[in-house]
Amino acid sequence: MAPLLDLLTDAHTLTGDPVFHDAIAERLPWLLAFGGPQPHARLHGIAIRHWDGFWFGANRLWGDVFPHYWSTLTAVTLLRLPTTLRTDQTDRLAEAILRANMANYSEDGSATCAFVMPSTVDGRPAHTADPLANDQDWHLLLWLRARQQGH
Repeated sequence: MAPLLDLLTDAHTLTGDPVFHDAIAERLPWLLAFGGPQPHARLHGIAIRHWDGFWFGANRLWGDVFPHYWSTLTAVTLLRLPTTLRTDQTDRLAEAILRANMANYSEDGSATCAFVMPSTVDGRPAHTADPLANDQDWHLLLWLRARQQGH
């Protein structure tokens, strides 16, 4: 949903055509439906972005990973909305998503691309950060780009 809304936002920015504005407004709830107001820092507003029925990370554990750095796409999309659709609520949610992804970094700068949320997976202990840190830094890049563009 994020790429679709980004395309519609760009089309609206370039043309000013209200048909694109209306299309964004209609589809924005679809984007927001992938995340929710969960009371956990790793889950609040975080969309499921890596749920493909396959194991993830070096530990090869099945299960949902939160936050996956691609959840940042939702935040960037929210920050790019036309001003008539952007609200304090969408800005707060974008900030929460960006900050939630910081949970995947340690004080020493190391990172994990996958925190497996279930407490156990097929009888193996989980609820742990996977040692794999392949490209978690995309979260930082997207956040910096959004800040650079004034969002």
